[in-house]
Amino acid sequence: MVIEIDRIERSMVGRVQPGKVRLTFDIRLRNVLRGTDMVSPTFPQPPVSDAGIFLFAAQSQSIVAPGAVSTLGNSVHVTAAEGGTVTASADWDGAPYDYVAASFASCNTRSATCARFERFAVPLPSGRVSEWRRVGYDIDPTVRHVRLRLILAADLINSR
Repeated sequence: MVIEIDRIERSMVGRVQPGKVRLTFDIRLRNVLRGTDMVSPTFPQPPVSDAGIFLFAAQSQSIVAPGAVSTLGNSVHVTAAEGGTVTASADWDGAPYDYVAASFASCNTRSATCARFERFAVPLPSGRVSEWRRVGYDIDPTVRHVRLRLILAADLINSR
């Protein structure tokens, strides 16, 4: 499975969410498994009854870099500290869902297994790509680098 990303856009600070930058991009799935189709998962239990492949925004974090001051000859270089929060935005179609406990309700406690999600059409045959979906993240303006971890929930079936 390959996740393809296109049309990355970054908003001005506060334009979409007060004090935040909205990072949005298009995402699609490419099934590179030979002779194997992807279908609706049996585990984790899907968040909605509609058939689909589910992509969860499982973890997002800033990569923190401390500020620094350095000198080179007569020059002084000051680098601002980087860091802050990164959260999946409302651009993801599904509300936070606890994909381990199979519950929307348990996400009120900010469980580590709660994540927004996108549903992609099934089946996704071997060698094919899914439709494009638009997703996003709200990021503190001090963040320069982010790490995103996505979890794909699908069952695999032999298509030969």
